Amino acid sequence: MDQDIHLIDYISEADKNLIDTYSYENVKQSFEKNNFYIKPYFYHIMDDGELTYYNKTDAKLVYGDVFYYTYDYVNKVIIKNLFYKEWVNDKDSHPYEFITFHPSFSSNLPNVYNLYKGLNAEKYFKGFELSEEEFLIKINPILNYFDVITNNQKRVLLKWLANMIQHPEIKNEKAIFFGSSKTKNNFFDLEYEFQYYGIFKFFEWFGNNIIGSNYFIKRKCYKNSPIKTMNVKHKQKLFILVDITSMENTTVSAVINNRSKPFQIYKTNDYSNFIFINYCKQPNLFPNKKEHIVFNLPKIEDNHFFDELKMILKDESMIWNFYYYLKIYNIHDY
Repeated sequence: MDQDIHLIDYISEADKNLIDTYSYENVKQSFEKNNFYIKPYFYHIMDDGELTYYNKTDAKLVYGDVFYYTYDYVNKVIIKNLFYKEWVNDKDSHPYEFITFHPSFSSNLPNVYNLYKGLNAEKYFKGFELSEEEFLIKINPILNYFDVITNNQKRVLLKWLANMIQHPEIKNEKAIFFGSSKTKNNFFDLEYEFQYYGIFKFFEWFGNNIIGSNYFIKRKCYKNSPIKTMNVKHKQKLFILVDITSMENTTVSAVINNRSKPFQIYKTNDYSNFIFINYCKQPNLFPNKKEHIVFNLPKIEDNHFFDELKMILKDESMIWNFYYYLKIYNIHDY
C-alpha cells in the first residue's frame, strides 16, 4: 500500500503510463504471440507464418531492443530493463517441448507448439445472411466453371477440394492433373491461352484465399525436374499448384523428416495436395493410373467464358461462400 502511495507521489502521470503499459507482464504477453523458447533455440514466427530461429548469441542481438520498465523506490527513478534477460529465466514462459505442423486443432497438446493456425477462409465468417437459394446462386458460377474444366465431372474435383477443407490432416493421395489436346507450338492460340490462364487464376485464388498463403505454394517445374514432397519448400503446405511440362519423374506422396538444424525436434508428415497443370495432353506416365485424376481440358469457344467468374471472385464474400460449400459437401463415398 505504501509503495502505491509513493508511486503516485513521485511519478508523473506520463511515467506511470509508461510503467503500466510496458510492465514485464504486458511486454511478455505481446512478445509471446510470436516468440517462444525451446532449449537451446529461440523461435520467432514471422508475419508470413514462416518459422525462424536464433541461438543465444543471436537472440541477445535480435531481442536487444525489447525492454520493460520498473520503478526504483529507493532512488526514485524509472529503470529500463532488458526483457530478454528476465524472460529467458522465467519458468512460466516456456511451456513448449516440441514443434510440429499438424492441421488439426484436436491434436494440440499443452507442451507442443503447432504451426498450423487454421485455414484463411475461416476468418471471413460473419454469420449467415443468405438464404439457401441465394447461397447456391452465388456458388453457381464456380460450379458451372468446374463443369467445363472437368468435362462435366465436377463432383470428382469438388470431393477432392472438400476433403482438403474438411480433413486437412488427411491428404489426397491422388493428384489432380489438367492437360490439354493443344501442343506447345499452339500454346499462344487465344483460346488455349485463355483456358490456361483461367485454370491458374482460379486455383491461385483458391490457394491464397481459401487455404491461405501460409499453406499454399505455386511451383514451376521443367522437363525432367522432379517434384517431390520431401522438398523443404513443401513443408507446412496443404496445397501445391504445379506448372509442369513433363511428369516423368514426379512423386506425390512422401514423409518429411527435416533433419537440418535446429529442427531435429520438428518432424511432420506430408499433408500437401497437388494440382498439376500441363501444356500438352496428359501422357501415359504410370502403369498405375490411380496416381492421378486426369482432366483433359476441352476447347472453349467463348473467349469471355472466365470473365464473369473473375468478377465474382473479386467479391470477398465468395471466399466464405465457397469455403462453406466445400465444408458441408458430401464426401462419404470419396
